Amino acid sequence: MNKRYIVTFFTTLLFAMLLMGSSASATSATAEGDAELQTNTRYVTELVIYNGRISPPSTYSYSRNGWRGTLTLQSFQFDGSRTLARYGGNISCSGTCPIVSSTSSQ
Repeated sequence: MNKRYIVTFFTTLLFAMLLMGSSASATSATAEGDAELQTNTRYVTELVIYNGRISPPSTYSYSRNGWRGTLTLQSFQFDGSRTLARYGGNISCSGTCPIVSSTSSQ
């Protein structure tokens, strides 16, 4: 086999594994045992913009398109008229979950 083919194959395989690993999922059975609920979890970061110079809260409640979770303050800075706060954490969604964007402002 061509050495270049092998390198390309393993690079593609590694990339596919990284994409699949970015969203973990768990399945739990209901009490009756005849139906299953699919729960998806993913890590997001969120930039939240506050007006004025403030000390942002240590947590941020994320709720968008069925995805929910509590994000933790990672960093913040003042840009002259606003406070820019970056939050991060795991969010989860049960059932069919759309892909979420990760930037918002307040």
